[in-house]
Amino acid sequence: MNPEVSVIVTAYNHELYVKQCLQSIFSQTYINIKLLIINDGSKDNTDSVIKSVINESPFSTTKYINQENRGVCKTRNTGLEWNDSEFVIFVDADDFLDNDFIYKMVRLAENEKKDIVYCDLYDFENQRTQIQARPFELRSLLQNNYISNCSLI
Repeated sequence: MNPEVSVIVTAYNHELYVKQCLQSIFSQTYINIKLLIINDGSKDNTDSVIKSVINESPFSTTKYINQENRGVCKTRNTGLEWNDSEFVIFVDADDFLDNDFIYKMVRLAENEKKDIVYCDLYDFENQRTQIQARPFELRSLLQNNYISNCSLI
């Protein structure tokens, strides 16, 4: 099966990174994707950068919302209200994904019958793991979050 995945990109003042982020999503080997990009009131050129690359999207559903600043929580909730896919992934506009990231996450979720799939968060600028993923344990999670926003839910 190829379940549909909604990818929700949230952006705020990410003009330097959003193009790379979006192109990494456009380059996914997994293609059953619906894409929503939400610019949360950026004061830099994030809006124009998004508009310059959005036509490169290979997905049949690609939507762009340019809204007044509401904060990341409300912005993600807007994305959840839009979502009707089996899976959802939030991606911050200063993140980018390996080409087979979504494919691997979906396959793992299906094969292992998991509701959430997460992995390490790697900082490419500083060449180090920023968040080390580990097996889920509620007490540990509450003490120190080890689940990246770029998780398949």
